[in-house]
Amino acid sequence: MSLFAGPKNGTPVHGHATFQSNANEMEIYSRNKTIIHWDSFSIDAGEIVRFCQNSSASAVLNRVIGSEKSLINGLLTSNGHVFLLNQNGILIGKEGVIDTAGFVASSLDLSNDQFLKGGNFLFKGDGKGSVINLGTIHTKGGDVFLIGYHVSNEGTIHADGGVAGLGGGAEVFLAMEGEERLFIRKEIDSSEVGASNDGVIRAAEVEIKARGNPFALAIRHGGEIEATGIAHRSGRVLLVADSGKTEVAGMIQTESGVVHALGTEVHLTEGAAIDVSGRIGGEVLIGGDYRGDNPEISNARATYIDKGAKIRADGHHGDGGKVIVWGDEAAHYYGDISAAALGEVGDGGLVEVSAKSNDYIFKGPVNASSLNGANGKLLLDPPRIRVRFVASNPPFPQGGPNTYKPTAPPSTANLNPNDFTGILAGGTNVLIDSTGAGGTNGNIDFEASFSWNGTGILSATAYRKITVTGGTTLQANNGGGFNFTALGNGTGDNVGIDISGSLITTTGPITLNGTSTLSAGSNLNGINVTGTLMSSSGPIMLTGLSRGGGTGCHGIDVGGTISATGAGTITFNGTGSTSATGNSAGVNLHGPTTSSAGGLITITGVGGTGGTNNHGVALSSTGNVTSSGGVTLIGTSSNGNNSTGVLIPAGSAALSSGTGAISITGNATGAGTSTHGVHIIGSVTNTGTGSVSITGNTAGNASHGIYFQGNVSSVGGINCIAGTTGPGISDGLVVEGTVSTTSMGPLSMTGTVSGAAGTSDGIDIRLGGRVTSVDGAINLSGTSNGTGNECTGIEIQLNGGVQSTGAGAVTLTGMGSGVGTSEARGVKVTSSGGGGPSFVSVNNGNLVINGTGKGTTINNEGFILGTAGDLGSYVRSTGTGNITINGTGSSTGTTVNSGIHLTQG
Repeated sequence: MSLFAGPKNGTPVHGHATFQSNANEMEIYSRNKTIIHWDSFSIDAGEIVRFCQNSSASAVLNRVIGSEKSLINGLLTSNGHVFLLNQNGILIGKEGVIDTAGFVASSLDLSNDQFLKGGNFLFKGDGKGSVINLGTIHTKGGDVFLIGYHVSNEGTIHADGGVAGLGGGAEVFLAMEGEERLFIRKEIDSSEVGASNDGVIRAAEVEIKARGNPFALAIRHGGEIEATGIAHRSGRVLLVADSGKTEVAGMIQTESGVVHALGTEVHLTEGAAIDVSGRIGGEVLIGGDYRGDNPEISNARATYIDKGAKIRADGHHGDGGKVIVWGDEAAHYYGDISAAALGEVGDGGLVEVSAKSNDYIFKGPVNASSLNGANGKLLLDPPRIRVRFVASNPPFPQGGPNTYKPTAPPSTANLNPNDFTGILAGGTNVLIDSTGAGGTNGNIDFEASFSWNGTGILSATAYRKITVTGGTTLQANNGGGFNFTALGNGTGDNVGIDISGSLITTTGPITLNGTSTLSAGSNLNGINVTGTLMSSSGPIMLTGLSRGGGTGCHGIDVGGTISATGAGTITFNGTGSTSATGNSAGVNLHGPTTSSAGGLITITGVGGTGGTNNHGVALSSTGNVTSSGGVTLIGTSSNGNNSTGVLIPAGSAALSSGTGAISITGNATGAGTSTHGVHIIGSVTNTGTGSVSITGNTAGNASHGIYFQGNVSSVGGINCIAGTTGPGISDGLVVEGTVSTTSMGPLSMTGTVSGAAGTSDGIDIRLGGRVTSVDGAINLSGTSNGTGNECTGIEIQLNGGVQSTGAGAVTLTGMGSGVGTSEARGVKVTSSGGGGPSFVSVNNGNLVINGTGKGTTINNEGFILGTAGDLGSYVRSTGTGNITINGTGSSTGTTVNSGIHLTQG
């Protein structure tokens, strides 16, 4: 009688098998796809059961039909794949060893038909026995799967080159191929369902999945997992509780691989260590994927990372990896994450710690820097954020996931600056983002002063509004900077970005992109600055859009100070509201100074469309723009009276005192009245060698392309080009102030009128207006193609004057209208309305006047000097300069259409 206590009463029900027992060994010879029913299947310590199959690809299914649990304390070995099914449970003891080409142990059943057909298998049934490994399971190139209501590995599983999987559930689908192999098909409301690993698993890929009671612990990993990967693909470790909680307390390692820890709730305890570092950093998803937006990855309701839990996704010879910590209802982070690029090449990685709810805590270190590449990014993404020095809210539930109770979340998530300034200093960019706010207000408020020294860029993207409160200073040194964006979504009357405090950098950028909310309120600016923006060599860039429906809705409104103390550039781009009721500029500057010591200032604005006074770029009486590196103003106004492309009122100045040029371009595209292209009442001055260039165009009624009522002066030269296409009394270029060059710089003006029905001049110098130079040449060219009478190419009237006091030559070329009927003169110098004579004067430079009149009836002279009652207007050379006058009268006119008409001398 044999003393062998191994498997009992094996009966082949499909295929062929023979059984040989000798002492403590049993050998079973079977063909591929053989199915054997056993009364029991256990192996005592010291016993050996050996399945001899046709090849390593062959498989044998063993089903226990008796009532005893399978206890494996000896050795089960085979050159092929072995399936062991026992609804009573399977226990591989501490001394038990499984050594096969592949091994599946399940307390759920598998139909004979599926086994025989091959391919994918569905395990199901009433068996609720546990499948537990305390011993050693080893496969050579094949897979290991433990399947049942509850499965556990507390021993060692080695699946060299294969997949090791633990599947806990009522129905488990096993795919023979694909990126994922285990799928839990049926949810069951039982706390007994689950999968756990407190042992060691080493395989190419590892999957631990379970689906049970959503409030019970479904997956626990407290052991060690190493996923070695397969050819052309790094290792993967999937801990997925489709319903239930996942707890990670042990070690997971896969070089440049993938680790997913997912569940209804996910908890990484103090001892958890996940490492996907390698040549490049791998991927770790805890509770969800990026922003919770991947439909292929289930989101956790709550995710907790304890202090002491570590996640590493570093790239040693390439980019840092990707680490996501996500919770729909709560995310509490106290851990330690690194996704850095640590080698000679590679950029820093991506880390996200976010929640869809304000039940949010961030209080652990993160490193996504790069030694030799671009900074990586940390994303913090609760829906409503206040940055201030306060205790975390709510307090962390030290009991872990089992203490989580769904409650109404706080109205605000708090971020303490101390928890992210060190991350910025270390070279990781930080993005604070509230765009996942949905129907909430989604504001980001900076209420505490802080600073850092390092290259990290602090970005903030708000669903609705960003505020830097008064008295708050945010300062970034040594390459750090700011990048703020407000989307203007949600409800209420809100500006996009409101800076009442200060943003300061040394070499880093300050970038603001603000959009106001879409509402009927007034003073809803895209960007509102009443505080300070200051940089040394870093650029300052503002882009603002207003969508307000009231008055005073500017794209950018600056009432504070914006300054680049070094070579930093300043760039504005603002658009006023298209639904405002007036006074809505693209860019409105009324602060004391917008200045750069050496960088170019570029200001571009498009005015609003409703009501009046919708300027493209508007300076107030206190708004100064200064730079030795140059100033460029580009403004466009549309509909509405008194809407100017670029407005520089009395008391304001645009100044460049170095080699930089001043360039002003204004376009008034609307049909309103007094909508000038460029209107200068204040001063524009270039005291260095840079030139001044002014271009203005208007389509308005009674409007001018360029309207000088203030002072424009330059050492390096002035060039003005103006055009008018609107109706009414409209001139191309009007000078009522002073335009002058003070050295050898040339002064050039070109004015053109097309289509004006009333009195219109290409260039009109009047009311004491002066165009002067010293040694630089003056060249004026005016053309009037108006449809009415009195359309003159160049008119100098009412004490207007053109003068060169040194060696500069003066050339005037004017052509009157070929469309109007009378008084269409080329060049006209008169003064009969008071204020003194009008004049053109040179000293040692030559004066040339070329005039052509093209009217069809009377008084269409090429050149006219003086009229009846004139106050002594003159054309004169006070030195060695010669005077040449060329005049051509109208060839189609009827009377007094002379080429040159002189009533004064």
